[in-house]
Amino acid sequence: CAIDNGSIMYYDIVYGTEVKISDSWLHDEEWSTWTSKFGWPISALTPSEGDLPHHTCVERSKSKKLVATTESNGAISLRRFPVANASKARCYLKHLPSQVQLAFTHEDKYLFSAGGTDRSLLQWKFT
Repeated sequence: CAIDNGSIMYYDIVYGTEVKISDSWLHDEEWSTWTSKFGWPISALTPSEGDLPHHTCVERSKSKKLVATTESNGAISLRRFPVANASKARCYLKHLPSQVQLAFTHEDKYLFSAGGTDRSLLQWKFT
């Protein structure tokens, strides 16, 4: 899978050739993880055509109920998964602007955020 101009492209890993499929073919596919900035379950996060994605990191919880994102300004947002068009986000304290990575713990009790120009590692507990 690769991204080219906002389009998701699929490849046969054995032959290295692009596989032409309908965009809706994988609409209901159940993925074990979700870290892509593009796709049906997070289509409400995808910017309009011509804009660059402002989400620098996407991480779905292990329970598949939440998705955490980071913005290019360092903000961390939490939403229900899949992301509906009118989905409200809970925004939290942020890292200094830069690339920030996210990871949920196996049991989804904590979310870790690391990076930013502040070089910090933050632990977020769900209560």
